[in-house]
Amino acid sequence: MFEESRLLLEKYYCLMLTRGMTKRGEHLLQEVRARLRALTWLHRRLLELDRILVSQHVKAHFPSTPGHPNNIKVVFTDNDEPDCKDHTHATQAFQMHDELRVLLESFYYTAHRIKDIIEDHKHDLPGLHKFKAKGVTDVRNHLVEHPGKVKDKGVLVSSFAAGGPTGPQLKPLKWSLDSRGVLDQGLHQNAKEFDEALRASLEGALK
Repeated sequence: MFEESRLLLEKYYCLMLTRGMTKRGEHLLQEVRARLRALTWLHRRLLELDRILVSQHVKAHFPSTPGHPNNIKVVFTDNDEPDCKDHTHATQAFQMHDELRVLLESFYYTAHRIKDIIEDHKHDLPGLHKFKAKGVTDVRNHLVEHPGKVKDKGVLVSSFAAGGPTGPQLKPLKWSLDSRGVLDQGLHQNAKEFDEALRASLEGALK
């Protein structure tokens, strides 16, 4: 995923050089290029972690049953009460599921930054038009960056998931007395939606 978007970006960059572009525009395109490269790696690593975590869960809990990763969702939370005697959480090691969450949040920050660059710099990046990527925007704004600002959209319960048809997912759990909040549709759908919207914007600019 994102390979075609990366190629279209290079074609757009080359076209703009022939037509004369601002130095600001060059810097912005160079940032988008780097962030798309990072997004490609993040996506691949997240899919790998997703498979590993589900496989580990299957082996641990269903040792005699063949695994079916597409049908199993593994949910992780940080909702344990503190150990007020020994404070064990203060020395808890960083684990593979922690990596999944860190990289998942990084994916949404990176994708949203690309979207911001394209939306906020029309003069320096002519032809590129705004595009909707609701999944990326909702997750970044209401689940990661500002979960407490808009009560009916934000989710404060700290959780994330691997597996199932959605793939990696942020904050699938809600407290019973909270509003429903934004539902993360999962990495598979959000990444596809973002990539298709970015490609459409770049294709439109090239035309």
